[in-house]
Amino acid sequence: MFSGCTQLSSVTIPSTVTNIESKAFADCTNLDTVRIADLAAWCGIAFGSFDANPLYYAKHLFVNGTEVKDLVVPDGVVTIRKYAFRGFSGLLSVTLPDSVKSVGGAVFRGCANLASADLGKGLKLLGGTSFADCPALASVSVPNTVTTVDTGAFSGCTAIATATFPGRLSPQTLFPDSWSGIRTAAFAEGTEWVTNSVFEGCTALTDITVPSSVTNMGSKAFHGCTALDTVRTDDLAAWCHRFYQSGDATPLYYAKHFVVDGTEVTDLVVPDGVWTIRRYAFRGFKGLRSLTLPDSVESIGGAVFRGCSNLESANLGNGLKLLGGNSFCACTSLTTLVVPPKVQTIDSNAFDGATGLETIYLPRRFEGQTDPMSIVPTCTIYFYGDIEALSVPEDWLDRYELAAGGDNIAAAEAVAANGVNKVWECYVAGLDPTNALSRFEARIAMEEGDPVVTWSPDLRPDRVYAVFGATEPGAKESAWADVTSTPHLDQTDFRFFKVKVSLKEE
Repeated sequence: MFSGCTQLSSVTIPSTVTNIESKAFADCTNLDTVRIADLAAWCGIAFGSFDANPLYYAKHLFVNGTEVKDLVVPDGVVTIRKYAFRGFSGLLSVTLPDSVKSVGGAVFRGCANLASADLGKGLKLLGGTSFADCPALASVSVPNTVTTVDTGAFSGCTAIATATFPGRLSPQTLFPDSWSGIRTAAFAEGTEWVTNSVFEGCTALTDITVPSSVTNMGSKAFHGCTALDTVRTDDLAAWCHRFYQSGDATPLYYAKHFVVDGTEVTDLVVPDGVWTIRRYAFRGFKGLRSLTLPDSVESIGGAVFRGCSNLESANLGNGLKLLGGNSFCACTSLTTLVVPPKVQTIDSNAFDGATGLETIYLPRRFEGQTDPMSIVPTCTIYFYGDIEALSVPEDWLDRYELAAGGDNIAAAEAVAANGVNKVWECYVAGLDPTNALSRFEARIAMEEGDPVVTWSPDLRPDRVYAVFGATEPGAKESAWADVTSTPHLDQTDFRFFKVKVSLKEE
């Protein structure tokens, strides 16, 4: 049609055109401007060859009189046909709607100034060389919906530094000429499985985002990513429940910063409802300073906190039953640890290399079984029967001359002089553990026609008291209802009451 027309500088293509034959604009080297009326119609044109498209030579594209440099494909477009924007040097960015399902071969190939490409969230097919030879392309987002990536989709793209892509795809294959230079990366929303060695050896990577949809992180996913600084995610519970196939499958192995939903985490408070923390979840994370587990956590997998060398304190909650092997290995800043009373299993080397550990409290069932745990020889081990005994201050025991032998826990668990309470219960209730007549007493009296429950000693506000009511004195524990905040006890069906006292939580 215009092949060899070197004087042609501007061309207008009406929206009625559906097909342009091969070489229609071949060698139109002075073509500067292309004008169209309908961008959606342009995306659907069948070009017979790359130089059938006038944009191959043009520097400017006008749609209804407005120049387009940042291409936003209109919603409703399903396919962008082969060569549609091939070689268009005026293109700076591309944004696709979710309606686009396929991008044909060489659609954006050779767009020399294209710097960013957001491919939407509905794309399924990325044609061969679709973005090849775009040397300025620095940022690209490929959705998880993509099922087919034809050969060389991003070949020759040497500047990609920021990339979002499905974790099941290998960046080495997807971005063959730039993967080792990627600095900021994210797995696309909806990614469930991250392939083995996905970023192995990517020494430029500094920032990675892992969405909550990821359930399995492949072996060696971040092996050798020594520059990794920041890890981002949107759901801490999902992070804990995820499977990590090796120690360096978690990006925290190298990272210094962990950001959850926009907030940096150094004091890790695992959310209630998490029931397990999978193997390697926080392996080697140097940014961790403290740990607090809810009572819902029943197991900590192997090497979960191994190498967290700046971890200084750990509250393991009251529901934990299993401590995996190497779980606190090489936590060199941890000085004191209380292993909760429900723990039944502590696997081998749980505390190996935790050289800063000075004191550890273990349930009495582990007495004589500490060798496999690899507790450092300089650590003092105490065994307890009642976890509450650990809350009794040494100076309180000294006041009553109860810890002369130096075993505070044994002293706190001993039966008090009243023959009813243990010594630790006396501390909680405010009793004298050496006085046989010292008892905690609750009374009920009538005041202006209402029953009122009182007790002695009353150590409020340093203690917390709860009043429970039942219809009969021998009722099962489940039949006692908390009536602490009930304003008028005479309006209830309860005629029997008891008082519970506990330490105030700090």
